[in-house]
Amino acid sequence: MRPCLLFLYSKNLKFLASIFLVPLEESHREELRKALHHPEIWEYTWRKISSEKDLDEIISLALEQKKQGTHIPFTILEKVSGKVIRTTRIGDIEVTNRNAEIGWTWLSPAYWRTRVNTECKYLLLQYCFEHAEHTRSEWSEVREKLKHLLERKYV
Repeated sequence: MRPCLLFLYSKNLKFLASIFLVPLEESHREELRKALHHPEIWEYTWRKISSEKDLDEIISLALEQKKQGTHIPFTILEKVSGKVIRTTRIGDIEVTNRNAEIGWTWLSPAYWRTRVNTECKYLLLQYCFEHAEHTRSEWSEVREKLKHLLERKYV
């Protein structure tokens, strides 16, 4: 895996024009707190977030996993405004097996059924296969949410 290629964006892909993915940094914490403080985000996850302390814990965990090299968390920025809109990541990285899981994409209802999630998944897969040279990437969903995803309720 080539860790120097963490900055992903879509300038060469005309259909991907609404977001940038930038490596998660401590400086994003305050904006992410605001962006992720919506109970609907957590409705179908195993994670129950009910306070800023809970949000701080998941941001701190993502930053720690980044240091350890087991996850590559990203902050999603709206391309036009530069606004922090959410987070996503590549995780459970197995360098030896050239495998990783994509996901942890937490979007507020304002971005459901928009192109943002589709673009995130595309950019994450592009990174995995083209830059990190993985041979396999996984994407899992919570069973209750899967029906809605198939209906494009959240994507």
